[in-house]
Amino acid sequence: MRILFGLIVVAALTWSGLWVMGARLAKERLVGWFAEQQDQGRVARNDGIAVRGFPNRLDATVTAPELADPATGWGWSAPFVQIMTLSYRPNHVIVALPDRQNVGTPLGDVDVASERLRASAVFDLAPGFPLDRATLVGSDVALTLDATSVAMAEMRLAVDHLPDPGGSGAYRVGADLTQVTSRSGLDLPSIDEVRLDATLIYDTRWQSRGTTERPRLTRIEISDAGALWADAEIGAEGTLDIGPDGRPVGQIDLRVENWRMLLNMAEVAGLTPAATRARTEQALGFVEMLSGTEGVIEVPLIFEDGRIMAGPMTIGPAPRLERPLDTAQPVR
Repeated sequence: MRILFGLIVVAALTWSGLWVMGARLAKERLVGWFAEQQDQGRVARNDGIAVRGFPNRLDATVTAPELADPATGWGWSAPFVQIMTLSYRPNHVIVALPDRQNVGTPLGDVDVASERLRASAVFDLAPGFPLDRATLVGSDVALTLDATSVAMAEMRLAVDHLPDPGGSGAYRVGADLTQVTSRSGLDLPSIDEVRLDATLIYDTRWQSRGTTERPRLTRIEISDAGALWADAEIGAEGTLDIGPDGRPVGQIDLRVENWRMLLNMAEVAGLTPAATRARTEQALGFVEMLSGTEGVIEVPLIFEDGRIMAGPMTIGPAPRLERPLDTAQPVR
C-alpha cells in the first residue's frame, strides 16, 4: 500500500510539474506572438495574459487585446479573449469571444454584438503547425457600421484543408447564415438563408508558427453561393483567378428567380426610384427573355481589366483581394 501511495504521489507531482511547464510555455508563446506583431510594424497590445485550467486544461485569457495592421486598415479589439486547449491535445484550440467586440476595416469600424460566439481550430502536428480545419459558430449576431446594421439568428462558418499533391494551400470554405435582417430602417423582409460553398486556393498552407509570410490567395472556385429571400432565390457559381495586381479575373454566373419580387421590394424600400422603375423592369425583362425561363434572369459577371461587367455594361471596379505582387510585404 505504501508503494502504491508513493507511486500516486510521484505521478501527481510529475503531472503538476508538466502542467506548470505547459502553462508557462503557453504564456511565453502568446507574449512572443504579440512581440512579433509589433516588430513587424503592427499594433499588438493587451492588458495582461493569464493561464489557468489545472489539471487537464490550458486556458489562456488575454485581457483587452488590440490588434491592427496600418498597411491594410484591418484590426480587431475586445474586452477579452479566451484561448482554451487540453493539455494533452495542444493542437486543438477553442476560442471564446465576448458578446461585444470591434473589427476595424478599410470602410470603418464594425461593432459586433452576439449572444454567443465561439471558434475552434485544429492544426496538423507538422512543422509550422499548418491549419487543418476551423469553425466559427454564433447566435443572435449583429454587425453595425455607422448607420448600417445587419443581424442574423444563426451563423456558421467552416474551413477545411483539402489535400493537394502540389503542396498548395487549398481550403474548402462553407458558410450558412439564417434569418438575416436589416436594422437600418429599410422596409425589407428578412433573408431566410445565405449560403456559400467555395474553395480558396493559396500558394501555400496557413501556418500558426515558423513563418512571417502570409499565404497569397491565387484562385477562388465558387461551387454554390446564394440566398433565399421570401419567394426569390439568388444563386451564383464560377471561378476567379487572382492577377498580379491583386484583382480577380474570371467569370461568375448569376441566377435570380422571381426577380420582379426583388424589384418590388427595392422600390418599396426606396432603393430603386419610382421614376426609373419602368426602365429598370424593361431592361431586366429583356435579360429574362434571353435566359429563356419566365421569372428568371441569368447574367454572367465578367471580371477583367480591373472591372466587373455584365455583358457590355460596366458595373464598377473589381475589388482588390490581394496586394499587388510588386508591393507585397511579409504578413503573418
